[in-house]
Amino acid sequence: VFDEDGKRKYIVTNVRDLSDIERLRRELFLNQNLTQKYKDELENMKEQLVDIDDITFKDKSMFNTLKMILKISKMDTSVLLTGETGTGKTHIAKLIHKYSNRNEQTFIEINCGAIPESLIESEFFGYEAGAFTGASKRGKMGVFELANNSTLFLDEISELNIDLQVKLLKVLESLEVRRIGGERVIQTNARIIAATNRDLRELVKEGKFREDLFYRLNVVPIDIEPLRKRKEDIFIIGKHILEKELLGLNLFEAERFINILEKLSEYSFPGNVRELENIIKRVVVLKINLKLSDDKILNLLPLGK
Repeated sequence: VFDEDGKRKYIVTNVRDLSDIERLRRELFLNQNLTQKYKDELENMKEQLVDIDDITFKDKSMFNTLKMILKISKMDTSVLLTGETGTGKTHIAKLIHKYSNRNEQTFIEINCGAIPESLIESEFFGYEAGAFTGASKRGKMGVFELANNSTLFLDEISELNIDLQVKLLKVLESLEVRRIGGERVIQTNARIIAATNRDLRELVKEGKFREDLFYRLNVVPIDIEPLRKRKEDIFIIGKHILEKELLGLNLFEAERFINILEKLSEYSFPGNVRELENIIKRVVVLKINLKLSDDKILNLLPLGK
């Protein structure tokens, strides 16, 4: 500060300890770098092919589905898997069991639509010796007994008749079963995973599926997208089938099918992964055994729109 004659009169100083500011600046710099690193790694993961327990995909919806599966596997809540036929609901159910706390026990599966109506109750609950004509003299355990402390997968749950739906609901509420012809109450601690390719809400409206059973099963709903909505996965899954599952083809041999796989990606696959696998098996036979050209093979395949 200068006086009227221009001579220096005062000196003003502003002194601060910069060590804390410098420390904060370094921490901010390191955190910014770390955040960018995690962001880059996440973006890289999204671009990579995901292959876990033979479930191969790159589609974002399947990535989110897998994250959900791994989160709920450790829980003992009921799971309802929905999706078109051939989307891999059985494989997903086995994956949930594999990563659950029950994975040391045997995974029990029953297809509700493949067993005659007259037999399905005995398959569910078992029966005592001599309970009915043709019954085993030793009796039989039902799937709820077999799945005690394990996982019970009820595939095609929508095919159960109303009477059996009532009995199933009672078991899920009480965690108790009674064999046909028996009086002893048997405790069960089975975790239920149900699956269907039909719209259970519509069936409830039509009176073909019990609303209370629907809500009992629909604790954690997981819908699996069809292949036509994840076109990129058609090529990836097809290549995976060729390399890992079919006829021991090595990577070099699988490369011979790339042109066909690219053409298959244009097809909608109403039968989803199951149809894709069957078509690829047919392609292998036509190309390896009959030595047909790619164009002839494509002409022989039932690839509608």
